[in-house]
Amino acid sequence: MKKLIEDEKIYLEGRNKSFELPEFKSLEIAKNFVNILDTKEVMLDILNTGFAEDIQIYIGDENENDDLKDFSVVTFKHSVADKDLGTIGIIGPKRMNYSKVISVMKYISKKLNEDFKDDDK
Repeated sequence: MKKLIEDEKIYLEGRNKSFELPEFKSLEIAKNFVNILDTKEVMLDILNTGFAEDIQIYIGDENENDDLKDFSVVTFKHSVADKDLGTIGIIGPKRMNYSKVISVMKYISKKLNEDFKDDDK
């Protein structure tokens, strides 16, 4: 049975820093970005896009949602021992530093795995 949207939890961090980027000088792009973040259904669609247990990258028009055409989305579904622990996602400009983003996601995944193993002891 699919969880209700109200039951899903989304934690957002760093959105204020986004407006320091040159892409967000455009009022249209900035408004679109805020609307994406404020719409829980869109955020859940973004986070539930990838099915592989690996990092997924969607750049501009590769995103299924037309509202994301000006952005890149990087997601990582995190699971341990076949238990879904959630999805980590980053939404940013198409020119983002992908190698840095991927490195950070791998680090977070490693730390989550360590914490999960520590909890099992």
